[in-house]
Amino acid sequence: MLSIAVLPHDSGLSRPSTFQAWVTESEAFIISTEGETPTVKSVPYREHKAVDYASSLVHDNIGFVKQNLTMPVPSSEIEALKRGSPGGRGDFYNGSFRITEEGVVFFMPNEYEPNINFEPQR
Repeated sequence: MLSIAVLPHDSGLSRPSTFQAWVTESEAFIISTEGETPTVKSVPYREHKAVDYASSLVHDNIGFVKQNLTMPVPSSEIEALKRGSPGGRGDFYNGSFRITEEGVVFFMPNEYEPNINFEPQR
């Protein structure tokens, strides 16, 4: 189960920063991304519904954020990530799913794109 919160502050980097939780059947992790760099930390695993635990890990660490999503990641997608293939849903979410060498799945938002249709008001 993966819970993702896109942080509302402008980090000045090329991508939005995130705070995430990855919960499997036996392990739990919190992940933060800043720019290109994910930081992964193991947290105590609790026998709890994975969806509730993943959401609470995010909320307990950063509070409620408007842009928050908790979702299952199918084993077929995890296996594809392990083989080096891109996750199948990344474009739909405006980013890509990735996996660390330790098998922790996380979401990396796309880089910001300039708004070429934006015209400043005079």
